[in-house]
Amino acid sequence: MASTSSKTDVMEPLFVKAGIPLALSVAGFVFARIVLRRSTIAKPFPLQTTVSSVSDTIDSSDDFIDEAGIHSPQSTSSPIKDDDQEHMISCSQDSSSTVASHIQFEEEILGLKNEIEELQKREHSLSMQFLGYRVMKEQDTVLMELNNMVLLETARVKLLDREISAIEAQARGLENFVVVCRTVLEEVEFAKKEKRFLERKVKKLSRRAREKSRIVGEKNAKINGLEAEIMRICDVLEMRTNVINKLDGEVRESEAAVNRLQEEKNDLLVKLIAAESQDSLISKIEAEGAGMEDYNRLVSELEKLQKDRAAETTELIYLRWSNACLRHELMRSHGQQQLQIEDRKKYLELELEEPCREIAGCDQEQQHEEPCLGCGRQ
Repeated sequence: MASTSSKTDVMEPLFVKAGIPLALSVAGFVFARIVLRRSTIAKPFPLQTTVSSVSDTIDSSDDFIDEAGIHSPQSTSSPIKDDDQEHMISCSQDSSSTVASHIQFEEEILGLKNEIEELQKREHSLSMQFLGYRVMKEQDTVLMELNNMVLLETARVKLLDREISAIEAQARGLENFVVVCRTVLEEVEFAKKEKRFLERKVKKLSRRAREKSRIVGEKNAKINGLEAEIMRICDVLEMRTNVINKLDGEVRESEAAVNRLQEEKNDLLVKLIAAESQDSLISKIEAEGAGMEDYNRLVSELEKLQKDRAAETTELIYLRWSNACLRHELMRSHGQQQLQIEDRKKYLELELEEPCREIAGCDQEQQHEEPCLGCGRQ
């Protein structure tokens, strides 16, 4: 709308400047036509007066001749009639010749009048053509001036159009700059809002991170306690394995002692059998009583050793079983610890991935909202 109003404001003085010369040219043309009409009305009168004066002179000469012919007999009353008659005849002949010449003159005069009229008409037409030519020349000059003025005005209009287009381009550039500034301001406002939102989210995440770090510290303390407990159990297991190894050595020693006692028993039996063959029955009975006592004592010692061995073997089995149970418990606790550590790592990774996902989601929302804002601005 501003461009159209500016164009109308520019074209109005152009129309005024072009209209004034056109009005002047039209007024000059009308004035020339009026002058031409007056000149055409005024010019035939001198020609008519000249023709009438010529015809009047001819008529006056004819009248003079007629009067001379009429008055000549009265004035020439001479005694010589023949001469008079001859003179009259000659006069009549002269008069007839003059009449013929007068008629011929009249015809020539009529022809001259017609020629004069034709010449007047031709002169009038030529004067009209000349006036038209002058008017056309004036119009041509006026048209040339108008054409030059129009060319100047068109050049000026083109220059003004260029200036207007340049101003419009500047206006469009300013409008685009204003739009860009608005978009930048909107983006700044959006960035401020997003900054506040991210600050709140960072505060929440920092609180969560502190809580989670506290929980991780507690769990690390628990894990350290479990590791200390496992180390203590490992030490106990090592002590028990040492005790078991020691008991294994004692069992081996007891077995060796039992074997040795068995060999002694066998030797004593051999000796008893030899003594029975040599001594008497009484001595044999006494020897048998003493041998039986020794035998019973040895048997009781052997049974005691066997019981001790069985107890030691049962204790060894129990210790081995408890060692296996402790090893299994240790492996299970170690596996649980490993699983807990892996679960804790996964949990921490998930906890760390959640803020990253939230930040990525915020970035995606921001990227999604930016084209929407661009569309709205457009």
